[in-house]
Amino acid sequence: MTKRLKYLIGIATVTGIIALGFGDQIANTFTARLLLLQDAPDPIATNTVFEEAALPGKLISQFWNSEKIPHRYLAVSYLKEQTARHGRQVPDTEGILDDAVQDVDNSVRELALGALSHLPANTFIPHLRRLLKDADNAIKIKALHFIKEGDFQALASDLIVLLDDPEPLVVASTAGLLRRWTGEDFSIRNHDAVAKLQASGPRVVPEENLQRLRTGVIQWKEWWQKNKEKFPQQTPIPKKRPPKPFATKDFELHTMEGDSIRLSDFRGKKVLLNFWTTWCTACAMEMPDLVELNERYSETLVILGISLDGSDGHGHDHASFVDLEEASEIGWNNVEGLRELEHHDHEGHDHDVPTIDLPRIKKKIRRIIDKKGLTYPILLNPSGDIGRRFNGQELPTNVLIDQEGKVRRRFIGSRPIVTWEAMLKELD
Repeated sequence: MTKRLKYLIGIATVTGIIALGFGDQIANTFTARLLLLQDAPDPIATNTVFEEAALPGKLISQFWNSEKIPHRYLAVSYLKEQTARHGRQVPDTEGILDDAVQDVDNSVRELALGALSHLPANTFIPHLRRLLKDADNAIKIKALHFIKEGDFQALASDLIVLLDDPEPLVVASTAGLLRRWTGEDFSIRNHDAVAKLQASGPRVVPEENLQRLRTGVIQWKEWWQKNKEKFPQQTPIPKKRPPKPFATKDFELHTMEGDSIRLSDFRGKKVLLNFWTTWCTACAMEMPDLVELNERYSETLVILGISLDGSDGHGHDHASFVDLEEASEIGWNNVEGLRELEHHDHEGHDHDVPTIDLPRIKKKIRRIIDKKGLTYPILLNPSGDIGRRFNGQELPTNVLIDQEGKVRRRFIGSRPIVTWEAMLKELD
């Protein structure tokens, strides 16, 4: 029996007993309180209490104001579902989507954008314009996606400004949208903006590709000067509201050497929590950038790589990405890690709840530290409790925490150095 199934059965049993004695509504209220106390409540159980609440708006607000990342995500996920279904916001939650679209959590922002896209355009456009100024290139590209899907040519002047963005992929995405609207083509393509891996150091866009982007941008700006009167002129861009930070509970984990480290040990410095596993190839891609970031900002920034290997079976029988890289070069049967997996004895294991083989996990991590030249501390979270607290199911999950211990950014996936630097500057 899986851990999640045991949890759901426990919730259902307690709720059923209370319902028999006191009625369904009291049982639902009790269940909601239990879920609010959890670090990472079950999504199905949470959705059920929202559906059955006498005042769902009030309960959703409690989840939103909990200052817990999973709870806030589930609250906005439910609002998106309801807005898509009914074309209006849930009563008593009107301000939540306005805050959520500027949230510290990119996943919450995306949900809020999806919800707002079902509402009248005049409530949506100001948010899109603010997001086009965000420090995170992924947020800008997500806003561009929504602009592409709707009739927002009134934002053309905002896009011209975005052609000066320091991130090449944002420039290429902007040019692609302008090309779609106007039929003009100045030879800017997304593949020209893709950073390439180097023998060492962070990924970079080749100089010849950058030159093509610069030439195309000059041509777009010349075209705009001749044609801008054909497009509606915008009022000044609304001031970007900074995401509202919130405190996170302290936690303690152990290093590869067995030393204990607490988050609070680094109060006064910026902290990046990087959740990853040894089999996550996307995690491998961002490691050179994190090493570079660590070297540039070691005086003011602490990077903590938190391995979730062992959590709910994470990587229990997966080869590490280092093993896979080597196998592609010298052959499957010549790689020690893969041979070890082929002969790993699973007899007697409960496959729903795999046994955590910590020495084996450490061996895999140590190979990655050595092969990738990781210079920042690696912490172990085989139980996954800290990962769940930060909604770390999708990997890599990155969380930026400021000098006061407050969450300022949470997002999934790698970022180029220029974006990391822009986000770190926000914490000053």
